[in-house]
Amino acid sequence: MKRSPVLTSVFALLIVFLATSCFQIREKIFFKSDGSGSFELTMDMSQMMAMMQGFADSMGEDMESEEEGESQDTTFNAQIPKLEALAGITKVTTSSSKEGVSTLKFDFKSIDVLNQALNVVYETEKNPEVGEVKFFTMEKNKVVRHEGFDLFKEITKSMKDEMGAQEDEDFDLKSSPYAAMMSGMGYTTEYQFDKKISKYSNKAALLSQDKKSITISYMFMEEDQPETLANEISF
Repeated sequence: MKRSPVLTSVFALLIVFLATSCFQIREKIFFKSDGSGSFELTMDMSQMMAMMQGFADSMGEDMESEEEGESQDTTFNAQIPKLEALAGITKVTTSSSKEGVSTLKFDFKSIDVLNQALNVVYETEKNPEVGEVKFFTMEKNKVVRHEGFDLFKEITKSMKDEMGAQEDEDFDLKSSPYAAMMSGMGYTTEYQFDKKISKYSNKAALLSQDKKSITISYMFMEEDQPETLANEISF
């Protein structure tokens, strides 16, 4: 059966989204020996935006919907005032590009303040028994990344809710209708230090040549991925 021009456009747009293996989240943290440092979170949809622009061009349309020099990106809008209200958090900045890259940055005075800020950034739910999620602790010459927050599990829960699955119902994101759309979705953590790393506990982590940064990458829909982001890093 011959498709109408409207249906042809809809199917083409679906192909753009379903074939797009191009959504990347990168969390980069620089730790100083005194527990202070800087945080940067980047959400990169540039490949997807390029594909969508190509589709728009083929249809003779213009995706530009904003005046030059203005940005309509609202990715981190809700978090900004909450972060600025935290004592010990400074230099909160955001940026976005028409290519589809959004970035949030701030400096933190201590590990405790960083934990408070990350609970804001990731909008975690407070546990009535233990309080806020503890992402990091710092001992002498050691930074520990705890298991407390799992982005893959949070995404799975959101998708399960979106599909109307029951609370006690088994749900496998990798076999769900969302799997194709998320085939190239990745999450990378990079932790940098002002001293050389002497050892670390997570076997999936990669140490840089200068031994001052360590990275873990997770591709959501692929097999044999890191089981945890938890890591004990000594320097």
